[in-house]
Amino acid sequence: MKYHTFGEHTGASVLCFMPGKTPIPTHVVNGQAYCFRTVLVDPPRMGLDEATVRHVRRYRNILYISCSPDALQRNLKELSTTHKVACAVLFDHFPKTPHLETAVHLTARDTWQDPA
Repeated sequence: MKYHTFGEHTGASVLCFMPGKTPIPTHVVNGQAYCFRTVLVDPPRMGLDEATVRHVRRYRNILYISCSPDALQRNLKELSTTHKVACAVLFDHFPKTPHLETAVHLTARDTWQDPA
């Protein structure tokens, strides 16, 4: 996994991980190993591609932000074999337009195996 650190000048420690060929979501940052069980995705309007869907399935919790109901529906169908929707919230960030943001929390089904 490649990662980028943002906010160093403010003292914040926010990491952004990019998909790679790591078999499990374990990362080494500054010599310390971390095993993440939650991933946040905010894809473009076309939604998650096939490789990213495969990647995010490895996490116990998926926080999915979407601006496209069609892409969200397609991705939720793909993720439904390993995860279920725990809750969803709609946000009207652009009043008086047809655009809504959707935030969905997916949790792993009982068949999910912790890769750690």
